[in-house]
Amino acid sequence: MAMMRAERLADGQIKLSGPVWHEVFGEERRLPWARWYRQMYEDCGAPTYLQAAEALEALGDP
Repeated sequence: MAMMRAERLADGQIKLSGPVWHEVFGEERRLPWARWYRQMYEDCGAPTYLQAAEALEALGDP
């Protein structure tokens, strides 16, 4: 199963990517997005939502 990945780019932006799509956003959105993905996992049960939340949280502070 393909996993969601999060990485901090050289310019400080966060890139969240999976097998089908990716998005890039500012550090200030990292934890709000993680909370949103966790809520979506609770609501829908799709494992990629949990993977996205965990990947964003695992980055830690810059």
